[in-house]
Amino acid sequence: MLSLTYSRFFNRVTQPFTKRATYSTTRDKPHLVLIDGPPVLSKGFHALRRRLYSLHNPPLPVSACFAYVKMVLKIMNEWRYDYIGACWDSPGPTWRHEIYPEYTSRLERMVEEVKIQYPLSQRGTEALGVLNVSVPGYESDDLISSIVAKAKKEKPELEVTIFTPSQDCLQLVQNDVYLYHLSNKFQKFLDEKTVETYYRVPPQHYSDYLALLGHRSQTIEIPRIKEGTASGLIQDFKSVANLIENIDKVPAPLRQQYLENKDPIQKQASLSKLKTTAPVPDLEQFKSKPIPKSKSDEYFKDLNFLSLIDFVSNHFINQQGTRSKRDPSSEKLQIENTLEQIFNTTHASPDAENIAIDEAKPRKVRKKGIRSKEENEANF
Repeated sequence: MLSLTYSRFFNRVTQPFTKRATYSTTRDKPHLVLIDGPPVLSKGFHALRRRLYSLHNPPLPVSACFAYVKMVLKIMNEWRYDYIGACWDSPGPTWRHEIYPEYTSRLERMVEEVKIQYPLSQRGTEALGVLNVSVPGYESDDLISSIVAKAKKEKPELEVTIFTPSQDCLQLVQNDVYLYHLSNKFQKFLDEKTVETYYRVPPQHYSDYLALLGHRSQTIEIPRIKEGTASGLIQDFKSVANLIENIDKVPAPLRQQYLENKDPIQKQASLSKLKTTAPVPDLEQFKSKPIPKSKSDEYFKDLNFLSLIDFVSNHFINQQGTRSKRDPSSEKLQIENTLEQIFNTTHASPDAENIAIDEAKPRKVRKKGIRSKEENEANF
């Protein structure tokens, strides 16, 4: 019998893909890369165990900034793109404070040590020739949503990839708009199909799903439910507004709780929905540019990021020839190939703990595997 964890994984991967789509291999579409600055910066702070400090007097903490700049360089080095930008929260109240005055923005919740590195990271983005976008009254995910909406109107054939460890931008995933989730989950590159696979909710209804979970503001008291219950309600009612209108059809255990908490639930739905009307730059302002070597070197020396000077020189300035880079088309093909391997396997084997890699020297493997058709081979 399959273990609970493994069976969930296998069902999530296989069930929604019984009819698999064939993805196009054309790579001539223009590509916009958007980086969600604040959550990437916070993730870098918590991911880097070693604390780094500048040589200023007094020293400044720069570990989160270093991790952030290194991530931006990694994206620029590995991905093909024609336009690129990074979005940031602005200090001060946002439009969400008008709906709910007690709302705390991500910038307000940010660790103090990370806040110190916020302007340093924005300066690092500029030093790499990447456009920073920050608009008073809006958070970074609202800006990403507005840029996507405006850019797709200007250039309908545009492909967009959003890089973030946050889940808020999943509601933006649609045709030619993808999310690269900077986390340790199984699948990082998410399109419409994979979002629905993981969360059992289509992207266009994901904000309502978050609202039922109380995701955006934990200070609003609403009935706490599990993720499976929330996805089931969204599958049945599509939106929070429709759920409230048809409250008599809600299962009995939750009906009374939702009747008593109509206003808080609707408020959560308003907070979870991203704005698409923020005043953001035109697409042409995001046009990719070469890294200004003198400016980037000056920035790296100022914060003692000396290893990144060599990285930029080797990968961007003195790069010999061209190599294939990742883009949405190649990532979708990788998903397709992975699924093809899973469907071509003979059967799932929970007992694949003794797999003979070499008949002369059998090795023990602790991980659960999917047995391959080939002899003495297993896929993980």
